[in-house]
Amino acid sequence: TLEAQNNISLTIGNAANSDLLVGESPGFPGRVFNGKIDEVRIWRIARTQSQIQATLNIALPPEYYSTPDSGLVGYWRMDEGTGQSAYDLSYFGNNATLGTSPNPDAGDPVWVPANILILGTKDGSDYLRVPTEYRLSQNYPNPFNPATIIKYQIPQHSYVTIKVYDILGNEVSTLINEDKSAGNYKVVFDASSLASGVYFYKLQAGTFTETKKMVLIR
Repeated sequence: TLEAQNNISLTIGNAANSDLLVGESPGFPGRVFNGKIDEVRIWRIARTQSQIQATLNIALPPEYYSTPDSGLVGYWRMDEGTGQSAYDLSYFGNNATLGTSPNPDAGDPVWVPANILILGTKDGSDYLRVPTEYRLSQNYPNPFNPATIIKYQIPQHSYVTIKVYDILGNEVSTLINEDKSAGNYKVVFDASSLASGVYFYKLQAGTFTETKKMVLIR
């Protein structure tokens, strides 16, 4: 429930003495949040109660953070589980460090497993559960001209690449080349600059790989 709202001005990161702290009060050492924190989101626009509720229990889909247009300026899912970093999935990529340095320390926060799962991403009116397996779907439409949609899912945080190859095995496009948290995703392949023919797209996430064929018809 939206309780109140107010306009303020602040800078996130890259400003002297203005680090963003999550779970700690600036200027009051030792005053920390005594609990569990997950899914931290910061917006530069006011959101209505209906907008808040629409994404309350789902992981935000890529359209919220692939460009700065949505107003999302910080998005930490906090689902890494290990290491000293929490990745900012927003367009701005302000990754966070647990504790005061990249090196482990006894006073650092600790990763804990969630006892309530966020459901996944919202696709139209359907809510999708967090995937349990890697999967690369057949593109749609297929055949296509000049663009097509490729959907894929990953069950855990992985470094993901999706590349497109021609029939001779030459790489013609890289669609995805970045870290991804568990979820369901889609990417648009625009083949406006390519000739008609058969192409292959390959997903690689961790040790998982899968390749599918698509046909471009002018």
